[in-house]
Amino acid sequence: MRSVEVEAETADLAARRAEVAASARPADRARGLARLALALRAHGRFAEAADHAAAAGRIFARLGATEPAAMCRRLEDETRLAKARADHDRAIALLGDARSLPTALQVLRDVRPVFVRARIPEAVATCAFNLAYVLQSLGCLDDAVEELQQARSIFASLGREEDVAGCNQNLGVVLTEMGRYAEAEQQLRSARARFAAANQVQFVAQCDANLALVHRRWGDGRRAQEHEELARRQGLDLARLGPASSSFSR
Repeated sequence: MRSVEVEAETADLAARRAEVAASARPADRARGLARLALALRAHGRFAEAADHAAAAGRIFARLGATEPAAMCRRLEDETRLAKARADHDRAIALLGDARSLPTALQVLRDVRPVFVRARIPEAVATCAFNLAYVLQSLGCLDDAVEELQQARSIFASLGREEDVAGCNQNLGVVLTEMGRYAEAEQQLRSARARFAAANQVQFVAQCDANLALVHRRWGDGRRAQEHEELARRQGLDLARLGPASSSFSR
């Protein structure tokens, strides 16, 4: 079945490329490039599609055809955005493999400006949140804090309370690693309260587990045991959770 799909894709694109090659007039070439761009996009070849849309737009602009030029620019922008979303998903798929984290970091840094230009604040915030996860995993804790603060600010402006809580939780974990226990406790308590308000029991339990770690490192064994007991009551397996828990967003 896959071979049939590949053959159909190859035939479709070959026909579009032949159309471009046979175009004698600039306007025909521009129209051919635009149709090729649409075909490439349909087959998931976003980078090449965007380049052809841009080329078509430049030809139309030189010919003074403002409306087709604008349509090609929109096609280019939409295609680059589609590529950015696909690349972001690819980066998320890499996060479970420590050897792939540098690649994920570069991909996330590459796609964020596309989301910024497209003025999609939710995507910008999600990208920053995931960048923080990678940076923390790579030991770049100050950079992780900066990314989480940016993500939290954007999520707050969008009224995304549970995402704000996620940022607070991860900030608490990073600050714990940095030995900034008072700040870590503040962030984790804020996250816990927001998750509790949203009835997110599992995340409340994770906050309790991380608060237990903060107090244990701070030398307060009694309060550490209290939070560990709260986490267990909510069904969290502390042994499986590990010493601290951050999350990423899909």
